[in-house]
Amino acid sequence: MRKVNVKQKKRLIKKIVKNDKRQESEAEELPAKKKCTETCAPKSVAQEKVEEKSIDKLIEDELKELGDKNKRRFLSLDSGCNGVIFVQMRKIDGDPCPKDIVQHMMTSAASTRKHMSRFILRVLPIEVACYASEEEISRAIAPVVEKYFPVDTQDPQK
Repeated sequence: MRKVNVKQKKRLIKKIVKNDKRQESEAEELPAKKKCTETCAPKSVAQEKVEEKSIDKLIEDELKELGDKNKRRFLSLDSGCNGVIFVQMRKIDGDPCPKDIVQHMMTSAASTRKHMSRFILRVLPIEVACYASEEEISRAIAPVVEKYFPVDTQDPQK
């Protein structure tokens, strides 16, 4: 038998204690087993085929929608600059605006303290884009000004 000195014994004991604690913590983290509430009665073959067809049809419809470029919600546009990506968002009724999406991204990143991507340095929400002329800018900016700077305010802010 091999002789083991006191320091090696202490190290072995520490490793064993750490392993025991780790196993206990893993056992505590496991979710409780759920009891089966459904009966295990076999379904008829016809019902299974109907369900499979409906699922297959749903998957096919979703793939068609993803393949159709006109129905995509987000589009990546070439900006012409290296390291800059412009993502266009097609807004559907009830969808959040770009400002809300970016605000949610930043609050979730701040609260979780986790990086979303190591390549993102800055995210700027752009609500309106237009040709760079005075007429186009004044036309495009009018709804944005009305949205964020309403004329009729009951409590003027100082």
